[in-house]
Amino acid sequence: MATERTQSELASRDDRSRRRELNSLFWLCGWGGVTAFALIALTITSQTETANERLRRIFASGETSAIAGMPPRVAQLESETQLLVAQVRALTTERDRLSGRIALLESSIDDMSGAIKKQAAATAAVLPARVTRSTNCRGNGVTAY
Repeated sequence: MATERTQSELASRDDRSRRRELNSLFWLCGWGGVTAFALIALTITSQTETANERLRRIFASGETSAIAGMPPRVAQLESETQLLVAQVRALTTERDRLSGRIALLESSIDDMSGAIKKQAAATAAVLPARVTRSTNCRGNGVTAY
């Protein structure tokens, strides 16, 4: 059951592959042309007086302006780092202070709720005692409150 390819199928495949190759060639030529145009434009613009002056300043061997400009930037970064360190320290002390205040509030709330629990326990202990005394005293005709 092997399928045999006809001449028309083979010819259509050859046509498609040739078109694909031709399209690839056009893309390559297009990108090459754009690149060549960009290089020509760069060459023409670098021939002006201002461009020559810029290139001289950039490639001048006696000047180290690019290198001399770096230390102030490094100093600026170091000062910013010191500022950030100081801010972190201040925030840490503020966090510790607030943590202490929260702990104090929690303990005072526990004291208040503990006092309420003690008061409720004392009241619960007194009520059964009153009830037992009142039942004991009723037989005598005396009420104890």
